[in-house]
Amino acid sequence: KELTVAEVNSGVYVFQCEKLFNALRQIAPNNAQGEYYLTDVFEVFSNNGWRVSAVKAIDSTEVMGINNPAQLEEARKALASRPSS
Repeated sequence: KELTVAEVNSGVYVFQCEKLFNALRQIAPNNAQGEYYLTDVFEVFSNNGWRVSAVKAIDSTEVMGINNPAQLEEARKALASRPSS
C-alpha cells in the first residue's frame, strides 16, 4: 500500500512557535529506536484542532534531497539551469 504513494515528505515545516513547543512537550519516543519524531507533532496539532496542511512543491528540484556527491551534482546542475532573476 505504501509503495503506491507517489509523494514524499521534504522535511520543510512552518509552525507557530507557541503551538510547536506545546506539541513537543506532548510527544514521546514510543518506537523501537527510542527516538523523538518531529512528525509526531502533527497528531497533537490535529487533536487540538490546530490547522495542519500540506503544500505540494510545483518544482520538485526545490525540495530534492542531497545525500551524496552525485545528488549534489544533480542539484548544482538544476540550480545552474534556472534563469537568473
